[in-house]
Amino acid sequence: MNIQEFLNRLQGVRKAGNGWIAKCPAHEDKQASLSVSTGDDGRLLIHCHAGCGVENILEALGLEMTDLFNKENVCSSYPPIQGEQVSRSRCTLSDYSSAKNLPEDFLKSIGIGESTYKGRTKLIVPYFDENGELTCNRYRLNMAGDKKFAWEKGAHPCLYGLWRLKDYPGDSVTLVEGESDSHTLWHKDMPAVGLPGASVWKDEKDALYLEKFKVVYVVIEPDKGGKAVLKSLSRSSIKGRVQLVTLPVKDVSALYLDDPDKFKEKFAQALSQATPFVEYEQKQLRAQESEAWHKCKDLAQSPNILDEVSGEVKRMGVAGEDQVAKLLYLTMTSRFLSRPVSVAVKGPSSAGKSYVLEAVIKLFPEDSFYLFTSMSDRTLAFTEAEFTHRMILMAEASGLASDFQSYLIRTLLSEGRIIYETVEKTKDGFKPRRIEKEGPTGFICTTTAVNLHPENETRMLSLTVNDTKEQTKAILMALADNHKPEGKDLGRWHALQRWLETQTKDVEIPYAHELAELIPPVAVRLRRDFTTLLNLIKSSAILHQVNRAKDKNREIVATIEDYKIVHELIYELISEGVEATVSKSVREVTRSVKEIVTEKDYATTRDVANSLRIDRQSADRRLRRGVTLNYLKNNNPGRGKAAQYVIGDSMPDDIQILPHPDILTCAPAQTCVNEFDQVEQAESVDKAVNSEDLLTWPLENEDADKHKYSTLEEVDYVPV
Repeated sequence: MNIQEFLNRLQGVRKAGNGWIAKCPAHEDKQASLSVSTGDDGRLLIHCHAGCGVENILEALGLEMTDLFNKENVCSSYPPIQGEQVSRSRCTLSDYSSAKNLPEDFLKSIGIGESTYKGRTKLIVPYFDENGELTCNRYRLNMAGDKKFAWEKGAHPCLYGLWRLKDYPGDSVTLVEGESDSHTLWHKDMPAVGLPGASVWKDEKDALYLEKFKVVYVVIEPDKGGKAVLKSLSRSSIKGRVQLVTLPVKDVSALYLDDPDKFKEKFAQALSQATPFVEYEQKQLRAQESEAWHKCKDLAQSPNILDEVSGEVKRMGVAGEDQVAKLLYLTMTSRFLSRPVSVAVKGPSSAGKSYVLEAVIKLFPEDSFYLFTSMSDRTLAFTEAEFTHRMILMAEASGLASDFQSYLIRTLLSEGRIIYETVEKTKDGFKPRRIEKEGPTGFICTTTAVNLHPENETRMLSLTVNDTKEQTKAILMALADNHKPEGKDLGRWHALQRWLETQTKDVEIPYAHELAELIPPVAVRLRRDFTTLLNLIKSSAILHQVNRAKDKNREIVATIEDYKIVHELIYELISEGVEATVSKSVREVTRSVKEIVTEKDYATTRDVANSLRIDRQSADRRLRRGVTLNYLKNNNPGRGKAAQYVIGDSMPDDIQILPHPDILTCAPAQTCVNEFDQVEQAESVDKAVNSEDLLTWPLENEDADKHKYSTLEEVDYVPV
């Protein structure tokens, strides 16, 4: 790769001595920390002054180490302009007018201009708000090839053409990608507004601008951009009014250039053949359902899918952590609910916390979670990532280094979204900015800490990995067997989640009130923990819905088996959380201290480790947990001091918080209907798969092999 191509991939490039500096793509860089220069042999030399490794920088750019060498770089004299993705080509108003067959006078009338810098001419496309006030400028740098556009520094793009919306009647408007398609439609007196980029639709603000229109025509281009627009619309509040338009050519501009005289006629015909987005979405869901069911039906029909999870992670090398793996899988599945569950996996360093989590998330599609290893204070507010019905994963909770980060996580979990207002410096001075990140979402983290931030701790289930010598031996044996295959094809697990995406998520728990009556109200925390319990039961019912009936409202009816599954996984966790019971590990360490202090004044960490035959790190964690619960006291507290443990408060008798599943009753079976009648479902499959009017988009042709639908003979039944 030559130096020009490399620099074009960076942001904030400017000349610095014999090289350049730019914003590092491997971290949230606001200071332009990346230095770029060339060696005598033509090799690109890159260095991040914030400490990012070369491998991380290349990975963020989608490059490999071999891309850094190119003999052309020896004599390169690339002079990039600050704030631009630079091209050697020019783009004048005349060039653009000729290429798009649009009169220069018309282009000038809508604010299009040009400017010249160091001998290069660029087109200026101004963006105005709904009141006609300039918000930012976009530059067109050339008429062909890559890197055609650049935003001015500090730009916050909005929909293109907002200032024209007030002049349109409320019947319909056409939403297109980019400015040139908008220019074409405006030239022909057609109401239109442009997306500044295929993936930059912001529903919380953009939908409001289109609120008055009864119909919103959206032109879908046959490329990745078209897919991004469809994905944004699937989560949009306007999708009920959207009509999808496909053209025989790439875009509106191409249709116009093909035959300017007949353009209005051809475009009107395309609008008349538009398909309601809701109809398109339903057909796509049926196709996804059929394809996914064909791959996962054996797994979906299992009476206990969590046992299958346990077996799968064991084949990946996870040893002795069945409870953790099962609960993590159930928690991940709770992303479908309006209040997903959150979990903290605790344990000493090298205990295998992260390995268990990594194994479990391999069973989920990548778009079902968002993984952080660390984050800055305001990453959650400013990231472009979508969190709706996704799980946020933090590899180590120490990455939550500040109270503000903890506050954002807490707000997202409790309120279901983040609303953050800040002040930003713009060319017009400081301006307020409101950022909204929609949920719902759940949070899973691993940590070596005994306790997290107290406000976060009460919102999460705390899981502790096994730190015994027996578990260490089991892990060593699993590592010795690493020559074994990693497990079966994980495609069936991904297909299971894809299939669940197409199914109902509404669950009725007929014994919910009975549970509420039987659980003793011993702690305020139970108000949150009871919600967690119900949501895990719902998650199990959703996961096992092939073996569950539905009521007259078409809600999945959770069975006692769902409660039994959840009860087994979280009975001790909830009891310990409300301090209604004492864990086996805390009882053991307290008993050990009690025995040691009968012979000496206090017990040390080494004394307890030797007594319980565990390592000092594990003993230290258990002792600190005992101190937190006041069953032990440390008479010599302080950083760097040798702890001196003695007995604290008396240990209470255990209280049964969650009732045993055997004492519960369920709603009468006759109130439910069997939703999985094979004959009815076979007919649905036949209609979904073989229907001649199934919408087919040009963009799907790229992945045609991935969209081969199952025939009726191949599918036993597919729930609708």
